[in-house]
Amino acid sequence: MLRKLGLVLVLLATIGMSAAFAQKTENAKPTKEEVAKVAKYFATVKQTYYKNPKSASAIKELAETGNTYAEMIMKADWIEPKQMYPHALKIFRVVKQADPKNEKATRWIKTIEDIYRSMGRPIPK
Repeated sequence: MLRKLGLVLVLLATIGMSAAFAQKTENAKPTKEEVAKVAKYFATVKQTYYKNPKSASAIKELAETGNTYAEMIMKADWIEPKQMYPHALKIFRVVKQADPKNEKATRWIKTIEDIYRSMGRPIPK
C-alpha cells in the first residue's frame, strides 16, 4: 500500500515537472544544463514506467517527458546533427513503444527516418 502511494506521489510530482519543461522548451534553444536535467528526469520516469508498464499515468508521463526531451535535443544547436538525430530517434522510439498511438513521436520518427533516406544513409537502430 505504501509503495503504491509512493508511486502515485512520485507520478503526481513528475507530471508538474514535465509540463514545466514542455512549456519552457516550446521555442527556446535549450542549454546543456537544461538538457541534462531533463535527461536525468527522463531516466527516472522511464524506470517508473518499466516497473508498471500498464499504468496509464506512467505511460502518459513517459510520453510527455520523452517527447519534450527529444525535442530539446532537436533544438539544441550545440549538438551536432550526426549525434542529434540518432539520440532523438532513440527517445522517440521509447515513447512509441510505451504509447503506440503517440502522434508526436510517430511524426518525428518518420521525419528523422526520411532525413536519413533522403541522404542515402542507413537509419540508426
